[in-house]
Amino acid sequence: QHLASAGPPDCIVAEEYKDAPPFLFDTRRRRALMIRSNGEVGMYRRAMKDSALLKEFGIERGGCIRIDGVSGHGMLLVGDTRNFNADFLKLLVLVGNEVASGIDRFAYMAVVHEKALANLSQAIARDLHDGAAQALAGARFWLMAMKQQVADRPELLKEIDEIQNALSEEHLYIRDAITRLRRGTNSREHSE
Repeated sequence: QHLASAGPPDCIVAEEYKDAPPFLFDTRRRRALMIRSNGEVGMYRRAMKDSALLKEFGIERGGCIRIDGVSGHGMLLVGDTRNFNADFLKLLVLVGNEVASGIDRFAYMAVVHEKALANLSQAIARDLHDGAAQALAGARFWLMAMKQQVADRPELLKEIDEIQNALSEEHLYIRDAITRLRRGTNSREHSE
């Protein structure tokens, strides 16, 4: 999973830099400024070999840092930097940390949003089941009882049957909507 990308997919993460420490580079002067494993900043001359990634984007001077977050990892490539010093490199590291944190926050909020939608769907399904579906089922039973009272009047029996059929169709539609809500399926995709 990659957090930062630009350009064609084959340039999202350059293999040559995936494990590199944070660094600034100047390809014309073939030098790099890197943060060593002990935290110190060091200058490396003749450090910059030809890079397909940098050529792809037309970048001669810039910075590159790895972004590691809970939701994934990637690289932040900054081009055309005027500053080539330790302070700017350290600032770039801070920016990378903020980018990773921002992406993690976004991923977390997406999960929270999905969970809220799932909870809302379950609540609506429960309310439909406890309200409308139960009322329709009750009305159908009430009509069955009424049919027995008017068994000698065929015109009323026909009307009661039509009402019962309409209620049965609505009851099935609501039961289907409840099932889709419980599964998290979008009911609009299945509507007529």
